[in-house]
Amino acid sequence: MSVGTRIIEYQVLSWADLDGMGDIQVQLKEAMGVRSHVGILRCAAEGGEKVTLLGDAAATSELVRSGAASDPEGVTISKLAYPVSIEGWPYR
Repeated sequence: MSVGTRIIEYQVLSWADLDGMGDIQVQLKEAMGVRSHVGILRCAAEGGEKVTLLGDAAATSELVRSGAASDPEGVTISKLAYPVSIEGWPYR
């Protein structure tokens, strides 16, 4: 994602919490393997589009710890850390 992606909400879920979310677990498993926890970012992209990013829980924790998650100017988010993206904000 490009600079200007604003994080609106974030959370860390256990792998088991993803049960019932369709093929999300399959996509994450293919991209990252099974993890004990998964980070979820609900974002507003530069053009205002809503997008949900799923990936590394440690990267989510670092975004929060560093203060970057609350930067009103937005941040650059790594596709490596968040390999699964979904249009909109499902699973709220």
